[in-house]
Amino acid sequence: MKFKKKENSNIWELKKIDGRDVSSKTNIKFEIHIGKSIELHMLYPFYPKISGITVLQFMSALAYTCDLDIQLQDASDLTTPYLNLFGQTYYEYTLLGRSEKEMSATQNAPINKTTFLECVTKHSDEDHWMYGNVFLGTLETCYTERIDVEDCPIHYNFLGHLLYKTIMPLCVDIVKKVTNQASTFKIEKENLKQIMEKIPPREKKIAHQYPKIRKCISTIKEYQTIVAELRSKSTYKEVYKTAFEFCFSQLENTPTALNVFQMMRGCVFQTLDFLWKNKCTTNN
Repeated sequence: MKFKKKENSNIWELKKIDGRDVSSKTNIKFEIHIGKSIELHMLYPFYPKISGITVLQFMSALAYTCDLDIQLQDASDLTTPYLNLFGQTYYEYTLLGRSEKEMSATQNAPINKTTFLECVTKHSDEDHWMYGNVFLGTLETCYTERIDVEDCPIHYNFLGHLLYKTIMPLCVDIVKKVTNQASTFKIEKENLKQIMEKIPPREKKIAHQYPKIRKCISTIKEYQTIVAELRSKSTYKEVYKTAFEFCFSQLENTPTALNVFQMMRGCVFQTLDFLWKNKCTTNN
């Protein structure tokens, strides 16, 4: 990572990853308040791919070494499920480590698959107009900057909001929406150790399970095809329905709230990415 200091300020912006210039949509910046704190302004990776964990590891090492606090306005979409299921915000969990708070009753709350899927379908349909426009803007950036379809982070800055800040509070009774809040963290030696031991998501491409389980042959779509499908409200709705049904089929008959969150963060994210970018043809 290479950060560059903005002229006449103490704000540093990420400009390069592994020697490559970052996309115009990459927005990762922090400000150093000398002798006081590092203030995280933005943490929105785009391309080249970089994990938020990697950025927070860098900031934690800097804060510990220079005896500075970390300040931020917690707008993470993950804070809603984290606070409800683990009793901590996303940044508390990541920067300080997991607490010993007992949350098993919440985590083990049963979820009715049929009711949940009906709720997901309803809200993905209702939110098509809002998130669809963000999606189109991302596709345009990838196309303009000549980023390959398979490398384009098509769900940038909206899917987490849809899944965690909209669907989870509306479709899982025990999950309540959380408002943004200002937070300050003091990084001690044990905090630094635990965050440095976190392994960021692997950067290499992993063959997706969908074509294997569905026994179909996948081919990458053209950008124009994805845009046309995205403009179709019925196709948009069907893609979400297919992804959730596929991922639910991999769970127990009566999943828990924690199961559903883990499914959304893993399988649903990956399957939606696959379905939008690939055509899957059954080999009859």
